[in-house]
Amino acid sequence: MCNGLVKRFNATLKTCLRRLCSEQPRQWHRYMNPLLFAYREVPQESTHLAPFELLYGRTVRGPMHILHELWTKEIEEPDVKSSYECVLNLRERLDDTLKIVREELEKAQGRQKHYYDRTDKRRKLYVGEKVLVLLPTDSNKLLMQWKGPFEIVTTVGINDYRINMGGKEKTFNANLLKGYIARDQDASQATTEERPPTSSLAIPAASVTVIEDLEGEHFNDSECEVLPELGGWDSKETVNDLKFGDELTLDQRRQLEEEEFFPYASPVVVVKKKDGKNRVCIDYRRLNKLTIFDPQPMTPPADIFQGMEKDQYFSKIDLSEGYWQIPVRKEDIPKTAIVTMDCHYEFLRMPFGMINSGATLTRAVKKLLCGMDNVVDYIDDLLIHTETWEAHVKTLSELFKRLQEANFTVRSVKCLLGSRTVNFLGHSLGRGAIGLQDENVEKVRNAPKPKKKREVRAFLGLVGYYKEFVPNFAAVSAPLSDLVSKGQPNIVNWGDSQERAYNSLNVAVMSKPVLQLPDVNKKFVLRTDACNRGLGAALMQENEGTLFPVAYASKKLTDME
Repeated sequence: MCNGLVKRFNATLKTCLRRLCSEQPRQWHRYMNPLLFAYREVPQESTHLAPFELLYGRTVRGPMHILHELWTKEIEEPDVKSSYECVLNLRERLDDTLKIVREELEKAQGRQKHYYDRTDKRRKLYVGEKVLVLLPTDSNKLLMQWKGPFEIVTTVGINDYRINMGGKEKTFNANLLKGYIARDQDASQATTEERPPTSSLAIPAASVTVIEDLEGEHFNDSECEVLPELGGWDSKETVNDLKFGDELTLDQRRQLEEEEFFPYASPVVVVKKKDGKNRVCIDYRRLNKLTIFDPQPMTPPADIFQGMEKDQYFSKIDLSEGYWQIPVRKEDIPKTAIVTMDCHYEFLRMPFGMINSGATLTRAVKKLLCGMDNVVDYIDDLLIHTETWEAHVKTLSELFKRLQEANFTVRSVKCLLGSRTVNFLGHSLGRGAIGLQDENVEKVRNAPKPKKKREVRAFLGLVGYYKEFVPNFAAVSAPLSDLVSKGQPNIVNWGDSQERAYNSLNVAVMSKPVLQLPDVNKKFVLRTDACNRGLGAALMQENEGTLFPVAYASKKLTDME
């Protein structure tokens, strides 16, 4: 049971026997001796010699040799030798065979070791360093756990180390060791930032985006106190616990009492953000499977810009930590519990990661904006659009009043007030037209040429976000979309058609096309086109005697279509 070579031999023998007796399974015993003979005259992969050659020192005359003699009529006459000469020749052949076997086995072992060590990385530990040792548990010797830390006393050989384990020194291989990283001593200290008791604070001058195209009387009439740091929920008060407390507010986490029993506990993963800070990600997948899905509809980005063709002033408001502004029902608070290495915590405010978090925030924002026709929302981003400046200031005042009553917090550094143009959801909006945001155009410009299916999908997703700006997008991108279809290799076959499609999409996006915002009170003109690869359409409206495109639509045809 423990001999790998024998198990491999038996498996190969069974496979060959199964194929030989497929027509007459009951006669399997008749094939055993011929099969063993054939097995023993085939050269082995490592030694390049057959077992018969290693046993007898010569090539055995089997059925294949007899067939070769019958076909070629070449029959070797046996040499007449004495018994003494035969024994000497046999021993010489066996010695030469063994030398060849040793050389071939060394080559095979080196080749196998090279393949085995391709993905291995040598662990380098140093004397005096503290490490954890993988040892059996105290209750079950078949279960392993990391114990320690222990100090390295000396190095033994290349990959072995002698460890001081409470007065005794034992030798362990590097595979059973891993470095120990001590936790910072001040990791659990709490840091709080005091905030004035008033709920309405003036915005710092550095946080306000001043619009240069506002007229002087408009800027003087704007209320500088209308945009406070709204909300009674203090999101700046944090606890630096377990190195991820910067992302959890002090009021949002509450340690559970040890004597209480809570049936929920979701794991926590800490991920590094681009700015070097930590982001707490909670794995609520098990809880989400038991949660009833909330089908709250969300307005598509293309429909958000409808009805803004006459608007002249725009403002953009970003809600700070919008999820954390919504309280959790008392009976549902234990379900939000998270587990760390030392204790449990639970959220008093709605956390990220739950299946209905986005729908709940969207419903709360829509309820907040009920009756405000000049304000549109997309999750936690708000866009205010009006035709006159007076209406704009009035709408802002009403919006901030509602936000303050609902205890929502606004991130002032990301707000834009009273602008003629605004970037919203990847689009540049203003003066009756809609275009592409410059940052996304630069992403397309700097995108490398795809070489794998995953990179092709990423490029199509990047430019596909602006497909309503590109005429016949489906037909133009068809050579690229064919590369990601089922059955295509992971390394794409890049040809002339793919190169032309790639360049055409780049040129179309980098030219920064502009569409006119549709006016439902005017007539629409629809132009269509078709080819063997897809269908295309352009929706247009007349403005000052000239037709301008409002939107493009296209569809790639299937083989049946």
